[in-house]
Amino acid sequence: MKKFVFTLLICTFISGCKDKIYDVSYYSEHLDEASSVIAKCKAGEVTDDNCKNAQLALDKKKGENIRKKLLQ
Repeated sequence: MKKFVFTLLICTFISGCKDKIYDVSYYSEHLDEASSVIAKCKAGEVTDDNCKNAQLALDKKKGENIRKKLLQ
């Protein structure tokens, strides 16, 4: 029983250490943070869904800027 409780505590601790995953809408509202995450992804410091979501948010913003320029 002690081994089970110890294993459960270790698993809980390890799972609590992961970074929070933010969605594309969060990064769309926080473009500076999205750029920072992308830099960390390129450096290999971050390898989770935040890389994909931050990149999608930046791509969405770039697309909006291109559309605005074309419509002027």
